[in-house]
Amino acid sequence: WARIGLIAALSFIYIAMFIGFGLAISSRMEGSSTSLLVLLLIWVVLVVLVPNTLGSVVSTLRQVPSQREFQQRRESLMQSFWNKSGDELFKYGSPTQPNPNIKAIELMANYITTRLETETRLDDGHLDAQFAQVQFASQILRVSPTAIYNYAMEALAGTGFERHRQFVNAARRYRQQFIEFIQEADRADPDSFHIYYLKEGLSNKPVSFEAVPRFVEPSGVGVAMRSALVDFSLLLVMAVACFMGSYVAFL
Repeated sequence: WARIGLIAALSFIYIAMFIGFGLAISSRMEGSSTSLLVLLLIWVVLVVLVPNTLGSVVSTLRQVPSQREFQQRRESLMQSFWNKSGDELFKYGSPTQPNPNIKAIELMANYITTRLETETRLDDGHLDAQFAQVQFASQILRVSPTAIYNYAMEALAGTGFERHRQFVNAARRYRQQFIEFIQEADRADPDSFHIYYLKEGLSNKPVSFEAVPRFVEPSGVGVAMRSALVDFSLLLVMAVACFMGSYVAFL
């Protein structure tokens, strides 16, 4: 019910802003047909033209490599990484053979760990660049009250870009938390080689399912309200300004 009340309040402020703006324009025009034409033009620009076209134009100012270009760069880097390290991996045999050499396990574990860190850094960097592009465009789009209303409504409803970014950040925190859990569980086994993150270098003892950390994503009315607070405030300021403007124009 709290979420529904916030959504209703946001919609009321949005409608009130346009009413105040319409009163201000009508008070300054001599004819009703002229004021209607001006208001229609402004409405088309702010509600239709700006949200649908300005975002695409602004995105070109902060370009991000396409998914295809990123994948090609990623595969090329991984291939060069393999060409550089592949010949040394099996110098002491395979880590999967019976009674493997500890050197073989260390070499393979170092390769896997370094490659995983490189892939993670690439993926996170590309995703952060996409987030920065969307955030930059959304900041410019806030010249339109309709865009502000849509962003605030998405935040209150728990959808949209901000919710997606919160989920990704929570997933990244959980990834690190899970890695730390594996290390802690492995340190408790004195028979383990403590070589991360290769199966042959880690403990074989079972782990209690209840001990595994759970993924938790921030949610609730408080989180939604904090996400929508800036847009909610901007829309409220616009509504107050429109009514003040209409009062002055009417006088």
